[in-house]
Amino acid sequence: MKWKSYLLYKNSGSEWLSEIPEHWTAKKLKYIARQIVDGTHLTPTYVENGVAFLRVTDIHSGTIDFSEVKRIPIEEHTELIKRCYPERGNLLL
Repeated sequence: MKWKSYLLYKNSGSEWLSEIPEHWTAKKLKYIARQIVDGTHLTPTYVENGVAFLRVTDIHSGTIDFSEVKRIPIEEHTELIKRCYPERGNLLL
């Protein structure tokens, strides 16, 4: 589907972003985020029982598919969250 044919676009004002929908406002993430933290760069240890660990592959058409969600040990989860202390409602990418 070609979304561009249904929307009006404008220049974003940024070299790397190009055009954005006319009704959007381009802002730097540092001005709208309370905290920006670089996450882990390692694949965690997956276990049968543990804390749910969502991956990009668990997201389909804007919904989260929990049927194949992986789990990680609580100890590993505890180490991973020390970098950012995520709370309910936070967005992690």
